Amino acid sequence: MDNGNQLDKALEDMLLKIEIERVRPLQRKMHLKLAECYNSKSTNQDDIDRCCQKHIAPAEAANGILDFEVNQMQSRIERCAQMCGDEIWSKYSKESSKQGEAVMQECLAGCGEKHLQYMKSVQSSIEKQLDEISKKHFN
Repeated sequence: MDNGNQLDKALEDMLLKIEIERVRPLQRKMHLKLAECYNSKSTNQDDIDRCCQKHIAPAEAANGILDFEVNQMQSRIERCAQMCGDEIWSKYSKESSKQGEAVMQECLAGCGEKHLQYMKSVQSSIEKQLDEISKKHFN
């Protein structure tokens, strides 16, 4: 399996693990709180709407964290690949394109390897942020 496929698989595995262990429990708590909003004796729909919005906001924040971190990671990978391309462009002419391709593949493999190693800290950061949201809003 090449580094690109390894990176894709590692990202998918990380996101699935975070979804199962952090996001789903947070969403469960949110839905239970939402149901409680409708137990209110208040006949004022605005009160019910405010209660619902209060409990939806943490889940929206969690989704924002996931989107941000994944986008940041993708941007880093794209920048690394772009730097590889820039380096190859400046060093190799069209006459030595085969050699340039080999160096490009090696450079891209290095990008993949570097970001595979970085993924554990991204996962840890996401989990920590989601745990903080859960503690702050649902405990």
